[in-house]
Amino acid sequence: MENPNESAIDFLKRMHAEVGDNYHYRGKKYVDLCAAIAYVMGKKLLREGHRPTIERIALTPEDWTTDRRLVPVRFDGRVKWTDHLICVCNQHVWDPILGETEPVKTYPVRLFGEHFELQPFRTTEQIRQYGNERILLDFS
Repeated sequence: MENPNESAIDFLKRMHAEVGDNYHYRGKKYVDLCAAIAYVMGKKLLREGHRPTIERIALTPEDWTTDRRLVPVRFDGRVKWTDHLICVCNQHVWDPILGETEPVKTYPVRLFGEHFELQPFRTTEQIRQYGNERILLDFS
């Protein structure tokens, strides 16, 4: 559930504060937090007349065998993932870790300190059709 009256940029800023220093939401660690946020962001951007997509940054299976992880700079090593989902709109990433939009070209380096390719994950139509089913947390 999400507040349909909250703008996408306000949601982005609120989530930036909510995830704090350890990427927890309301004090709890949620495994699919990035996916839930990406879908909410997508629904908000759709309502504002945009055509968002959800993109993915993922390590390769070879990376898993070496225990390599995606480590966001903001969290100083406290948070590590094998993949991360984000909402993209107009060549900008809407990720609450940063608290502001960031151009797709510079996003991976700004977030992780190294370059990763963004991979298509969900189209605008898929967000429109299935987005509500993917919002597993109460973001109101």
